[in-house]
Amino acid sequence: MRSILLLPSLVLLSSSTQGNNNTSRAQVVDQMEIKDGKVVVDLYYEVLCPDSRSFVLYQLFPAWQGLRDIFTINYVPYGKAGTYNDKDRFRFSCQHGPVECQGNTYHACAAKYIEDEDIKLDYIKCMINDNYNPPRAALRCSREMTVPWSDISTCAKGREGNLLHKLAGDRTHALRPKVTFIPTIELNGEQLYQRDVRRYFSRELCKQYQDPVKPPHCISIV
Repeated sequence: MRSILLLPSLVLLSSSTQGNNNTSRAQVVDQMEIKDGKVVVDLYYEVLCPDSRSFVLYQLFPAWQGLRDIFTINYVPYGKAGTYNDKDRFRFSCQHGPVECQGNTYHACAAKYIEDEDIKLDYIKCMINDNYNPPRAALRCSREMTVPWSDISTCAKGREGNLLHKLAGDRTHALRPKVTFIPTIELNGEQLYQRDVRRYFSRELCKQYQDPVKPPHCISIV
């Protein structure tokens, strides 16, 4: 089994100032542990992808409702995109165009700044349900639940969001096997048989959960 990369959010480690420009430095932090024996789910997705939307709405969210005690979620919104250096920022080419890049950035900022895991998934679900105008979707969803909207908005519009999207790209490009389909979902650092993970997510979660005492929902589906 490959080592497990546990990344609850994309973490900014430090920043420095050069002249009048603030240059943020960030990197992905390896944390080699599984919290409380929970299954670590790494979701590699893109916000305008119909399959990503379907997975969040009809697999991930229902699983969270019944099995939230046995897994954690790391959100990696990037998908089949490319990253390019452009002076002091990064430029992106996303599969579904610039709007998707903007939406991915809002998702990355939300994943960082929303601490409550229930609210985080509710917010991600709310946005991805209709993400064709990312700023409007993010604002609309912020009015439906309590989130740090100012932090999310400032992040998404600035250098921090640009950097978080780049980091999501680093993680996505580092996947082995490489990405061939979005969404790609890893369970405890393994891709397993992706068709089953996408179609029968709750069942595959329960198979990966190692505690001998299974939740009632697992007993009914495995």
